[in-house]
Amino acid sequence: MVTNQHPPAAAATAASSLVKTAACGNCNVFERMLLFHVLRRGVYLHLCATCVLRLHHQLFCPNCFQVHPSPPPPSPSNDAAFTTCTKCFSSSHTICVPSPRTTPYICRLCTDPNAATFRLKTLKEAGVGETGGDPRRRAVMDADAVKKLFAAAKIATNSMNNAAVAASEDAERKVMEAAMARKGATQALERVAYLEVKEKAAAAKKTKEASSAEVAAAAGGGFRHPAHPQSLMNYFEF
Repeated sequence: MVTNQHPPAAAATAASSLVKTAACGNCNVFERMLLFHVLRRGVYLHLCATCVLRLHHQLFCPNCFQVHPSPPPPSPSNDAAFTTCTKCFSSSHTICVPSPRTTPYICRLCTDPNAATFRLKTLKEAGVGETGGDPRRRAVMDADAVKKLFAAAKIATNSMNNAAVAASEDAERKVMEAAMARKGATQALERVAYLEVKEKAAAAKKTKEASSAEVAAAAGGGFRHPAHPQSLMNYFEF
């Protein structure tokens, strides 16, 4: 009985490929479920929630993690509703900035590098009690993690939507360019054909004129009257 089984080498390659696709493209941390597709500076990346937030400071409020509407507030923001970080130029909701506010203002993400870190908590850390099993191995998502995950998901969604629009516009532009190139090629071929016909007509006309001249010369017996009387004397001897 023959069974179809993958050889060990193929299985190892498949497992290695799975691990690579499940690793964040920025920090290389293995993440099986929560990875997002993001287009950043023309490069498609597969990022964890933490790296999505760390690489897009300007797109959300560093305090409440609410994603700004598109386009984001100008940087630096002149709107009283926003306060701009002088270090990373992120825009915080003024009402979210804790008092007393420092001058110049530096946002929470710059003062605390771990502020944007998304992580699940154990039951013991979350303080929700035990429901069976080892509480250190059971993870829950608190309100802070939910806000960060939602912000990362929204940023990734907006990024891919913008990428889809840009790709569609680029495809339409290429279609127009191809149509114009095809039209130009057709016109060039028509021009070449016209010049070829014109050249053949000119050559035929020239050949016809040359033949007519030869016929006329043969009909005249080969004798031509000289144009000047002095030259006429050369035809006679006295």
